Amino acid sequence: MTHPDTPGPGAVDARGTGLPPPGYSSSRRSGISVAVGGPDPGAYAVPWAVLEPLVPGVQASPLPTALASVTGRYLFANLPYCSLIGRDLVQLRDLSVADVTHPEDAARDGRALRAVASGQLSEHHIRKRYLRPDGTTVDALVWVGPVRDADRRPVALIANVLEVTGQADDSAGSLSGERSFRLLFASNPQPMWIYDLETLRFLEVNNAACLHYGYTRQQFRSRTIADIRPLDDVQALRTHLTASRPVLQHSGVWRHLRADGREIEVEVISHEIVFDGRDAVFVSAQDVTERNLFERQLMHQTLHDPLSGLPNRALFLDRLGQTIAAGEDGVVGVLYVDLDDFQLINESLGHEGGDAVLATLGARLAASFPAGVTIGSITQEKLAVCAGGLPDESGVMEFARRVQAVIAEPIVAAGGTEISLSACVGVTTATGPGADPAVLVRDASLAAAQAKQVGAGQITILDKDARPAFLGRLGARQELRQAIETGQIKVHYQPVVSLATGEIVGAEALARWAHPERGLVSPAEFIPLAEETGLIVALGRSVLETACRDAVRWPNAARSGAALGVSVNVSGRQLRDGQLVELARRVLVDTGLDPARLALEMTETVLIDHGDAVSLELAALRALGVHLSLDDFGTGYSSLTHLDRLPFDIVKIDRSFVTGMHGDPRHQAIVSGVISLAEALGLTVVAEGVETEVEAADLARLGAKLAQGYHFFAPMPAGQLAELLSESGGS
Repeated sequence: MTHPDTPGPGAVDARGTGLPPPGYSSSRRSGISVAVGGPDPGAYAVPWAVLEPLVPGVQASPLPTALASVTGRYLFANLPYCSLIGRDLVQLRDLSVADVTHPEDAARDGRALRAVASGQLSEHHIRKRYLRPDGTTVDALVWVGPVRDADRRPVALIANVLEVTGQADDSAGSLSGERSFRLLFASNPQPMWIYDLETLRFLEVNNAACLHYGYTRQQFRSRTIADIRPLDDVQALRTHLTASRPVLQHSGVWRHLRADGREIEVEVISHEIVFDGRDAVFVSAQDVTERNLFERQLMHQTLHDPLSGLPNRALFLDRLGQTIAAGEDGVVGVLYVDLDDFQLINESLGHEGGDAVLATLGARLAASFPAGVTIGSITQEKLAVCAGGLPDESGVMEFARRVQAVIAEPIVAAGGTEISLSACVGVTTATGPGADPAVLVRDASLAAAQAKQVGAGQITILDKDARPAFLGRLGARQELRQAIETGQIKVHYQPVVSLATGEIVGAEALARWAHPERGLVSPAEFIPLAEETGLIVALGRSVLETACRDAVRWPNAARSGAALGVSVNVSGRQLRDGQLVELARRVLVDTGLDPARLALEMTETVLIDHGDAVSLELAALRALGVHLSLDDFGTGYSSLTHLDRLPFDIVKIDRSFVTGMHGDPRHQAIVSGVISLAEALGLTVVAEGVETEVEAADLARLGAKLAQGYHFFAPMPAGQLAELLSESGGS
């Protein structure tokens, strides 16, 4: 007959399994280390598979509990037991039960232990005194039972102890085993019961069990173990009862029913005993309902996105792996969903409003598809979806369109604002077992990136031929991030000169990537990558801090004696970031640079892309005292509008006009018109990309005053520029 309060129907087969070496520590339950028996050879003959199921229950028991070998050497003990006998866990490794027993009780205790270990006694109840290291004693009631292997042989001993407080009428040794056991049983604060091994009927329960379960002692005795199990456990119990008889010492967690109908989870530790002449099972129980609920909540928080409640990346990959392993007919489809322009929603509704939209979307997606479809949150704006059993690749694409349709359903945000979302979806598929979930998600993300390049609301299935190029970009992205963090990004400066005198009057800061293997990497290669990945914000911050710090150390111009200004490029992402004004203020304070010496450059494209949203940001920057420069003037569509509406101080003529100016009356007319317009508006003009003496002469003839380009100076490190200024007589 199988033990109905043990974790499984089969016996724990201990044969051929030995104990771990001294010092083994078990922490599955609560992290409490367990002492392991010392040099006694008998200790190491104990099969570990028999003892291991007992360890969590021993550790969790509030009652002092210990395990010993059949020769009496300590194997395990919980902290209450260690506290009772005044030894720590390490000391127990070299001790036996006799070592901690009062000499007057040791002989009688030893005879009883040997009888249990040999099988002559089914259990042993005794009142004895433990001897502490300081010479004091502890009076205790002790119950000792055998731990048996699959062949019913005692292979270890387990002891439960109850300290006796106050003066007792019985002298040590005079209390009968029956009386001591009943006192130990009845007074235990942990629920305990004894049931008949054949009928499963309760034979005895203690007061703690009656209080915790809500049954009277008479009600308990009229019931069986099956009566305190939930109905859906009854079939499992019947299966246990028809199985072969196992070794009856185990711990495990079971569901029980209280008298009020409440279901609780209980961790039990059980031993076979003889009670009133019957084969019986002694059970001690600990309610772990709240603990397990907390653990489940903690596990849920660990594996789910706190905002949407969807599985996070780790759980999604696990479920994707299960879907692949299930081996359903058809293919497994994996989608990577990248919401379009969600930053605009955050800017419009605030981050709390954006979070509410994402939470609504997550709940809607989870409710829109059957249980076999897993939807996970990868990052705030990116989701992953997997579904098995799809007919073919076209079926996966149809599934992706259904996901897009759910996303497109309007969401009513706070204040009644109706939000319509769209998303680019990357698609990849797996057929048959063996596919790597992480690789599938990565490939789907690459496909989503391909879709983003086409435009909003696109669906793209991975182009396998394009994978190497995308992986190369992914590697470059990681390299660039590391380059920014480790100082590989250097700042060079291209001087701005006076066309009339040739004197250096300022410089433009230009980022250069000093790659440890490739040397200087062209900005044309890494600046677009930085823009695409958002690393441009960190890159721009680094360049601004470096440029202001360097400019403070430059000597003044030789002839005019004026301090040199420095211009730093600003990207659209930096303007959208909302931190640029505070960044500029902090850098100016930290470096001590006069704000009038700093110019922030931005292109017309930035202004066109973001329209009126940049006006307040530019006004706040101008209020700091810094200059604003419109770069690449003439290449956009609304240049004159920008000059009239926004607070620019400087206009930089794009190099395309300068390069084609000589011999082309139309280009000369454009350059001349820009110069005249700028002067009329009180703006400073700088001509970019001057490569030849002829271009410089033409610009001077047309009235330009400032220029930069390789005809004058190539970009150079800050130290070289400082030397150049000093050599030219700068102060």
